[in-house]
Amino acid sequence: MDFQPLTHFIKCFAHVFFPVSCPICGNPGEIACKECLDSLCFNRKIKCFACGLDHPCVLHESEAWIYFFARHNDVARRLLLSFKYSNHESLGRAMGESVGNALLRDNEILVSSYDAGSVILVPIPLHRESKRRFNQSRAIAFGISRVLGFKVSESLRWSYDVKTQTERSGKERLELAEDVFSAEKIEGKRVIIIDDVITTGTTIKRALSACARAGAECTGAIVWAKA
Repeated sequence: MDFQPLTHFIKCFAHVFFPVSCPICGNPGEIACKECLDSLCFNRKIKCFACGLDHPCVLHESEAWIYFFARHNDVARRLLLSFKYSNHESLGRAMGESVGNALLRDNEILVSSYDAGSVILVPIPLHRESKRRFNQSRAIAFGISRVLGFKVSESLRWSYDVKTQTERSGKERLELAEDVFSAEKIEGKRVIIIDDVITTGTTIKRALSACARAGAECTGAIVWAKA
């Protein structure tokens, strides 16, 4: 029996009381269609954080890796902006689940080599003066956690007030102070940093350094999109 018409009817009925729709295709009753999110996957492989070659990198064997899911343009950019400045935190979790599924599909050997009990996902925190109701990186981290089984730990803190990413020039982003982050309660853990967008990579680099100073093994970083 084909249940698709019934499923569509239920979603439309639910939309009357819970008015959400996929921000990509407009399908009512969906915070975001899995197929729409999956279609944004641009990158298939984990890369070396230092040079961008496939991981493991023969040039930087001890360097952390980086994985980005989409390109920060067109649909992926509009989706992220809609998520960040709306009240739909669950959209971020759906985005994270798509990222986690892509990682598991295309990099299963690496992902499966990690002991879930020793790996933690550490999202970049909101700025100290942020008025946003939720942390978008945290929401994405919890979506990834649902798929990969790694725990989420909000271990990072801004050490002092700095301008937000959109308020800083490219030069200012590169000059972000070494001690801009502090970390706690992660000694002996394998850390994967989670962020929404990577531009220069300095924020993630500083976060990894803070975790290393706190006694963690800095494994890599996962981001929704690369600018």
